[in-house]
Amino acid sequence: MNCNKSKTVVILSSRQSMFPSGNNLWVKNSQLAIKWIKENNHILLSSTGMSTWDLVTVLGQHYKIPMTLYIPAYDMADYRNRKTKIINDFELDPDLVSFYPVYPDSEKSDKKYFLQKRDHIISETADIIVPVSFRMGGNISNIINQNKNNKEINLDFITRYDNRRKVPVYKFEQHKINSQILDFNENYFIHWTRTFNKSWPDESRFKYYCDIANNDHYPRSAFETLDKIINSKKIIASDKNMPENRKTVSFSALTPIDIIPLIRWRARFKQFSFEPYGIGIKKEIAIKYNIQPVIYYNKQLPIKVDSDKIYLTQSIGKVTDWRHEKELRHESDFDFSKISKNDLVLFCYTKDEAIELENKFGIKTISFIVYN
Repeated sequence: MNCNKSKTVVILSSRQSMFPSGNNLWVKNSQLAIKWIKENNHILLSSTGMSTWDLVTVLGQHYKIPMTLYIPAYDMADYRNRKTKIINDFELDPDLVSFYPVYPDSEKSDKKYFLQKRDHIISETADIIVPVSFRMGGNISNIINQNKNNKEINLDFITRYDNRRKVPVYKFEQHKINSQILDFNENYFIHWTRTFNKSWPDESRFKYYCDIANNDHYPRSAFETLDKIINSKKIIASDKNMPENRKTVSFSALTPIDIIPLIRWRARFKQFSFEPYGIGIKKEIAIKYNIQPVIYYNKQLPIKVDSDKIYLTQSIGKVTDWRHEKELRHESDFDFSKISKNDLVLFCYTKDEAIELENKFGIKTISFIVYN
């Protein structure tokens, strides 16, 4: 056992890819740095709110390393609220973790400056700085280069910074499209899944980042999201962009072939509008389960609906006409455990994925393309 006096250590990285995995060098080296901290009985200084901080905090908890967690907050009430959520979300052991609030200098402090202040406080407090992957000329680079107090810098875990933002690529050449997709009828309402760039709605960030560290591919893809849905026999509702934050599950009356032109990357939202993965439910069954069509309206005109129908309302839109999506909604989580497999159909991108899902769940599965 190393009997040296414990020192405080911060692991620093710039913002990284949205879809990391255990194969990414910054993830691998962050794990190695954490193990080094553990072996030397040091104390970890960390935070949350960005994938690099989140991963380090999760790894610190996983390896039972004493931590001080710096929490950016606007006031004491906000700090207490964030602290409670972080303890639960990161499954932290309060006996191993102490907390330190970071407040803005004024009410007018913008978020970027606020978070840079957090980074500087942690770096100035730490005895040892461990850079892993950082962008030249960025905030982390400046912290390391300035090093006003001549702190110890451990370069053993540094790796190159990769600023490429990789997203899934879907190609639908006419001769590769499955004839079953071309001929599919309109007898189903379909819930289309997407790649999550964060944890699933019903999981902790601790579980999410542990899965990232232990996988050689990003573990929250649209395919894996669909697999999870079928395995649990439940679609978790979301309040994102919903009226009055009512939690709903969305479906579409569009056929799979109609979805293809809508499969595009939306850089602003860091996600696809649609991806070629989904579960379809026969219309007559879906109606019995209270899946109802959206009520579209023009914002310039008043709309009157009963309070229990508010979750069904959707503005037509200014740039995009949302009516083209033929959306339907179900309020709250959608449990399909009692629906017969004969009344369901699954969709995925490749033939290999279709074979895997159909063999695993015994539900008819149709791929969009017949060969890669």
